[in-house]
Amino acid sequence: MDLHRIARIASHVLGLAAAVLVAAGLFSYTFVATGGELIGIEKTRVRPVGAYISGRTVGSRRPATVEVIRPCYRYRVGDDAHESCRIGLGVSHLTLAPFGRRPWETLQANDEVRVYYARRFPGIAVLTRGPDWVVSLGLALAAVALRLLSRKFAAVEMPAGVEVDASRRARTRRARRRRRQRRAGSD
Repeated sequence: MDLHRIARIASHVLGLAAAVLVAAGLFSYTFVATGGELIGIEKTRVRPVGAYISGRTVGSRRPATVEVIRPCYRYRVGDDAHESCRIGLGVSHLTLAPFGRRPWETLQANDEVRVYYARRFPGIAVLTRGPDWVVSLGLALAAVALRLLSRKFAAVEMPAGVEVDASRRARTRRARRRRRQRRAGSD
């Protein structure tokens, strides 16, 4: 399999992942609101994507860790009690930090929070509804970049003797070059 096909398949996978994340986020608008109680807020530090193994980020002298906030809460649906630590559908706990403090970050244990749960599956609950736009747009941009890269790979001339399934544009370029060489040779 050549690089053109690999990049094209990867772009399709990333695009599909972005679409699934957006669809899941939009599905959360059908969730029902109910009152809940905050059990506690776990604060942990994780290494972000793109951090070097040595523990330093690019252009920074500080350790490459980011604080992740994970609020855990309980809520009741009818006679059943449920617990969850999910903020949104997606990876919201990793992407909400750039936009400032969230409402539950200022709360203490046993405070009331608004919880949104799925009607048919009351065990699935979130604190915020809507798509995770940061990750979805990042995946979509990566898919577009890989698609453009796959076109570059398809247009690259391969050495003589190597057969690839090149795009129409690359075949046309080779045919034009051969015609020019024949014309130059006949003069």
